[in-house]
Amino acid sequence: MWFYVYILELNNGKHYVGSTVNVKERFKRHSKGYVPATKPHLPLKLLWCCSFPNRYKAYEFERFLKSCSGRVFASKHLYQELLSHPQILNKKKFESCSSLSAN
Repeated sequence: MWFYVYILELNNGKHYVGSTVNVKERFKRHSKGYVPATKPHLPLKLLWCCSFPNRYKAYEFERFLKSCSGRVFASKHLYQELLSHPQILNKKKFESCSSLSAN
């Protein structure tokens, strides 16, 4: 089983970091307003996700991304990559990421 860490962009421009075993279902829950932390900030956009073979490594990386240094890391290495390559944000990329967790 794979574990995923993901970053959502909220409608106010801020980012939400989370982890799950099923990116597609978790994104649906966020989008339908079932997650209190993101409900007031709909619509959402999946910016980035990464898979880990180990639950604890995924949780560790999620916690890192939520820290001050992790936010700086994400800003420099994840968001800048997305901004400089906008084709990464297209629907096909989201579908390929989501299909990984559809099992």
